[in-house]
Amino acid sequence: MNEQGDDRTGTFSKWITRARQYQEKLERRPWMAFPLESIRRFNKIDGKHLALVIAINLFAAVIPLIFISYALIEAFNPDHDVGNLIAGNLQADTRSPLRADAPRTWCAVAGGLSPR
Repeated sequence: MNEQGDDRTGTFSKWITRARQYQEKLERRPWMAFPLESIRRFNKIDGKHLALVIAINLFAAVIPLIFISYALIEAFNPDHDVGNLIAGNLQADTRSPLRADAPRTWCAVAGGLSPR
């Protein structure tokens, strides 16, 4: 039984040796050396963690910038707001309360708004 175990260990070490030789052969080729070294460096500096930190910081910085830019746009253009932008894209009939020529007085009827 020890002989079989030794044989398996020998086969495994031969396989590892051949794999390392193949890797060294690939590393001598310039078109493969760069990607292999890049992957090795990425793992060495813990690249997954750094990429996650950069992505979270970017997300945390971009969201407030979106709010600030929207506020600045609204400050310089008071006629456009979200409601008017949405209403302008809807296909409404002439009696729609979203249109500018609709009556200005409203009353609540059956859970909704209707013109008086």
